Amino acid sequence: MTFLKFTGLTLRKTLSRPRDSVEALQDGKIDAAFIVAGAPTTAVTSLATTKKVYLVGFDDEHVLNLIAESPYYSMNVIKKDVYGTDEDTVTVAVGAVVIALDDVSETDVYNFLYGIFENVDEITAAHAKGAELNLNFAASYTAVPYHKGAVKYFGEKGIKVAGK
Repeated sequence: MTFLKFTGLTLRKTLSRPRDSVEALQDGKIDAAFIVAGAPTTAVTSLATTKKVYLVGFDDEHVLNLIAESPYYSMNVIKKDVYGTDEDTVTVAVGAVVIALDDVSETDVYNFLYGIFENVDEITAAHAKGAELNLNFAASYTAVPYHKGAVKYFGEKGIKVAGK
């Protein structure tokens, strides 16, 4: 985990899923867990119904050092009401990226993006993370070229993205 080198912490045990980490916390098998998932995460929400949840935040210095080395991270704040903590917690986040092979049809990729960005209200009604869907952010990724279906969709929205 890239961010650990900025904290001086080391891992003794790893678990692959948030649910596994939460079960180990509930059973007293581990003292803390790094959970890489968007808040609210069902496993942590479930834990918060039975135990007091404490989130460990990062100070600005550590977050900024991490972002300088790994710019795909961004500073994020988990509001105290998400898990019933005593205060907001500063943490880091990564954006989700969808990758499509070149042989996926232009129509399919276009329809995928259309289905998401033309239905943000419905998606948000189903899950709070939907409120974070942002067309401009989706068009800001520059590490790889966009699929031709994405170029077409964003172009219709007046946003130019680099394609192949």
